[in-house]
Amino acid sequence: LEFDLEMEEGSIDLSAVTIEAQRPVSAASSKAIRDFDLKIKPARSAQDLLQLVPGLVIAQHAGGGKAEQIFMRGFDADHGTDVGIYVDGMPVNMVTHGHGQGYADLHFVIPEIIEGLEVFKGPYFARFGNFGTAGSVDLTTTDHPEKNLVKMEGGMFNTAKATTVLKIPTNGSHQSAYVAGQYYH
Repeated sequence: LEFDLEMEEGSIDLSAVTIEAQRPVSAASSKAIRDFDLKIKPARSAQDLLQLVPGLVIAQHAGGGKAEQIFMRGFDADHGTDVGIYVDGMPVNMVTHGHGQGYADLHFVIPEIIEGLEVFKGPYFARFGNFGTAGSVDLTTTDHPEKNLVKMEGGMFNTAKATTVLKIPTNGSHQSAYVAGQYYH
């Protein structure tokens, strides 16, 4: 079979065609946990905040006192070996540690001052270095706490926790300072 096509020269007016779309907030490999999710889900520790990350599972083996076991996207990241963890852009993973390279202990983080959580899955983000094989998580602390906070908690096995966030008065509307502390026993 043979076809002979004859084309005519012409133009099409595209001035009436408008294509609009919202820019995606993030790629499939990255996600920002919404402020709303951080406020409605109770968080006793920074590890509870990490559990908001889709595909990240935390377990504590051999009791407390050390960083939790992290599993992300099928990786057994031990205590942070393959998951880069940051607080305000500062790396938490220890390059050398007696328990393993990349040990990431988040027990110093006070969950009440965390206002954002960004997740980057996979080794696609060079800025996170060699610990970001399975992914990376960056926690952001607040610059402007909404209010002062004094909170006392108690639980089973004689556990007690006291948390304080105190705003320091400043002169400028764009200035902010606060002191935060937490005691856990």
